[in-house]
Amino acid sequence: MSFVQRELDKINALIRQTPNDDPTNGPLHAAQQAIAWALDPDTVASPSALLHRHYGIGDEGTQGTGIDGGTVLQPPPGGGEGVHTN
Repeated sequence: MSFVQRELDKINALIRQTPNDDPTNGPLHAAQQAIAWALDPDTVASPSALLHRHYGIGDEGTQGTGIDGGTVLQPPPGGGEGVHTN
C-alpha cells in the first residue's frame, strides 16, 4: 500500500468518525477528493470539479481522460450528490 493510499485511509476513517454537521467535514471531504483523484484520475472527479459542482467556484476542470465526469466521493456538508465509498 502506498503512502498516498494510507493517507486516504486515514482521512476516510476521520470522515466516518465525524458527525455530518461538524465544520471540519468540508476540509476532510476536499482532501479525500483530491487524494482519491490523484490515485485514480480516470474514475474520480478532480478537486476543481468538486469545487464547481458544490460551491459554484471555477469550472469543471480536467481529468485524466480530458473529460471530468468522474465520481464526487462524498458530498460536502450542506448537501449535494456524491457516493460514499466507505
